[in-house]
Amino acid sequence: GAIHLVDSTGHFSRLFERQQPFVDGEAWMRYLPDGRTVLLNSDAKIWRIVLATGAADPIPSPASAVDLRASPSPDGLRAVFSRNGFLSIIDLRSKSITPLGVEGYGARWSPDGAWIAYGDVDSGLWIIRPNGTGVRRLNVAGIGYAPEIDWSPDGKWIVATTGLGLTLVDPVSLVTLPLGQTKGQRYPAW
Repeated sequence: GAIHLVDSTGHFSRLFERQQPFVDGEAWMRYLPDGRTVLLNSDAKIWRIVLATGAADPIPSPASAVDLRASPSPDGLRAVFSRNGFLSIIDLRSKSITPLGVEGYGARWSPDGAWIAYGDVDSGLWIIRPNGTGVRRLNVAGIGYAPEIDWSPDGKWIVATTGLGLTLVDPVSLVTLPLGQTKGQRYPAW
């Protein structure tokens, strides 16, 4: 599992080179809004990489921590991620980390930065404010959700992987709309 980049001329290059071999490979790459920097996972750690130089900066992490699936905020100043199964936010300038106090995976910021949607270990779909308040479950009982979600550009819908396939959820009214012919499809993106 190595992440590569290809430019419009067809030039193909490895994104991230480390001296040590990877145990778990590279995954879950997310661009910061500047389009010049990405966050990715490698060996249960999160790295910030500047595309022009390849400079790799690790997110500070204790040796025992498993840090997964960082998702940058719309302004690119923070990222939400899962540390040992609990959501935290890192300030990407100071590298200070603030735990949100909830179990969760696959968190994604709403386009306006007001909410974070995430999945939990019991297949629930939830939202929380970035300051840790306003926690609310979104899914209807009986529909299992995976932590594979994305927001619509206007922030009015969340698309999520469920046992039925891909499903749209309105985070305000809780209207749930399964998308036909999507059973078995995963990792939705808007």
